[in-house]
This record gives sequence, C-alpha cells and structure tokens, in this order.
Amino acid sequence: MSMQSGWRESAQDTRAQIAQLREEMDELLRDRVRPALRNVAGRAESGARQASGMAREQAERVSGQVRERPLLALAIIGVSAYLLGRVTAR
Repeated sequence: MSMQSGWRESAQDTRAQIAQLREEMDELLRDRVRPALRNVAGRAESGARQASGMAREQAERVSGQVRERPLLALAIIGVSAYLLGRVTAR
C-alpha cells in the first residue's frame, strides 16, 4: 500500500467519523435539547402570565383604595415626594 492510498483511507475514515458525529449531534438536538428548550420556554411564559396577573391585581387593589380614600392617597404621595426630594437633593 502506498503512502498516498493510506492518506486517502485516513481522509475517508475522518469524513465518516465527521458524518457520524453530525448524525449524533442532530439526534441529540432533536431528542434532548429542543424538548428541554420548549419546556423552559413554556415555564417562562407561564411565569410571565402569572406575574402579569399579580401586577394587574395589585394595581386594581391600589386603585380601589385610592378611590375609597383619596385624601389619604394624596397625603402619601405628598410625603413620598417630599422624602424623595430630600434624599435626591443631598
């Protein structure tokens, strides 16, 4: 066997190994990675919906309290603005 034919066989073996690795990577992506990503995306979406709902509920609750006690709400806003002004003026 000549040196050149040995290199050809080695190159063919390398190509075959690369092809096999590509197949294994495709299989890994198809069977493991993509389902895991779908699962994470689903959980993130669910969490975002839940957080949005909670924020909406809190906003409605605060809005209701402001309607019930408008003077108290104005007093709280005034005190908060005064304190914020004092803190940022320093």
